[in-house]
Amino acid sequence: MKPYFLSLVLFLAIAGGSSCSSDPNVRQGQTGGVVVGGLAGGLITNSWGGAAVGAAMGGLIGGEMNR
Repeated sequence: MKPYFLSLVLFLAIAGGSSCSSDPNVRQGQTGGVVVGGLAGGLITNSWGGAAVGAAMGGLIGGEMNR
């Protein structure tokens, strides 16, 4: 996977997730989910792609948990 493509995917996951709500609690949950999910996905798969998928999923789940 090209580095610029991975950067684009991460940017869209974070920007798309944070723009869905203006509630600070939801944004805080998304931010925490992105960090934890990215770390977990990266450690489990030992790849940047896994980290990107983990960050995206963590952001979605974190935002939903804090609604």
